[in-house]
Amino acid sequence: MMARRGELCALDVQDVAEVEHGLEVLVRRSKNDPSATDHLVAVPHGRDPQTCPVLLWRAWATLLADQWITAGAVFRRIHRSGRIGDRLSGQSIYTIVHDASERAGLGGAEVQPHSLRAGRATGAYLGGADPLLIGRHGHWRDGLRTALGYIRDIDRSAHNPMRGSGL
Repeated sequence: MMARRGELCALDVQDVAEVEHGLEVLVRRSKNDPSATDHLVAVPHGRDPQTCPVLLWRAWATLLADQWITAGAVFRRIHRSGRIGDRLSGQSIYTIVHDASERAGLGGAEVQPHSLRAGRATGAYLGGADPLLIGRHGHWRDGLRTALGYIRDIDRSAHNPMRGSGL
């Protein structure tokens, strides 16, 4: 899912449903949707059990249910004591992404929550996804032009459009 911080913060448990193909996530609030028209996002199963969104959702939903949390915020604070708290804020997500990138040695300051959207868009594009579909999935307002701005040059040689031009 190529969600914005605000969309992640606004997700409630009842907005996530497990279906045959993976998950369906109902995004109720979006930056580019002032009329608050719900947007249903499909999230497929992953190949790696450690990063599969469906398996991770199941584990998180089970943990929430074990704490008697069956409604309300999906993404919540976890206190040092292990107690699950209230809804995360956009600033909390910024801090989490920044700190995780620092611990992973990725340079912290260069990695922003927006990097998550760019990374997913780039990964989808490199995987062969149609840029128009990437834009729709990411819920970008003006479609193709804005979505293409999120796709980063990873290897300018391997993905050079001039490769097949016969030069």
